[in-house]
Amino acid sequence: MKRQILMLLTITFLTSCVSTKRMAGYVESRFIEPYVNRDSGNIVFDYTELDSIDKPVVATKLKSLFIPAIFYWQWNRTIKCKIDPRTVGQAFQEHFLNFADELNLYEKLQGRQLEIKLEKIPNSFIYTDNGFAIIYIYGYMMSSKEAILPQVKNLVISYKLTDAKQTVQEGRIEIADKNEPIYNQLKLVKTFTWSYIDVFKHNNKTMAQETVEQLLTDI
Repeated sequence: MKRQILMLLTITFLTSCVSTKRMAGYVESRFIEPYVNRDSGNIVFDYTELDSIDKPVVATKLKSLFIPAIFYWQWNRTIKCKIDPRTVGQAFQEHFLNFADELNLYEKLQGRQLEIKLEKIPNSFIYTDNGFAIIYIYGYMMSSKEAILPQVKNLVISYKLTDAKQTVQEGRIEIADKNEPIYNQLKLVKTFTWSYIDVFKHNNKTMAQETVEQLLTDI
């Protein structure tokens, strides 16, 4: 019977410790970084097509179910987490400018101005934790799944190349969203969320690199 009690206490702890406020805090502390406004030279960024939210991270409860019956327990918690698209865009811009230096995009421009308009950028995911437990006199059966699922959104930018204020070339680039679902393997929710955010940040950097490489081909 002690095993059953311990199991019930474990379930209670695991299913009651994640709130929208806490989830937003996990994401913000891992993703939001101070960026120095660096001189981008003749590359200009436009965020006006991106939505703007009043907080760096907004977490919204989609489902919240917890049934602690005598012999049957069930839980289902689902939270949507959205990072301010312009904040994600700012991180993208920082990576873009680094790759523009590294891959010699500035040399390719030859003094012409490149305007980059960010139209869409991956910035949200779903956190879900659901399962059930059946308690017997001499044992129990339990099944659970905890996952983070990206809300797939491709990166879309449009660009305009100008020379002496005359448009030389215009185009549009779309990079596939590289974020994929991950499933928790006995990590704390905070550590699990941070693991996803670390990959999310890396994918943002990769998409910036691919964008610069595509521009080098296009122009």
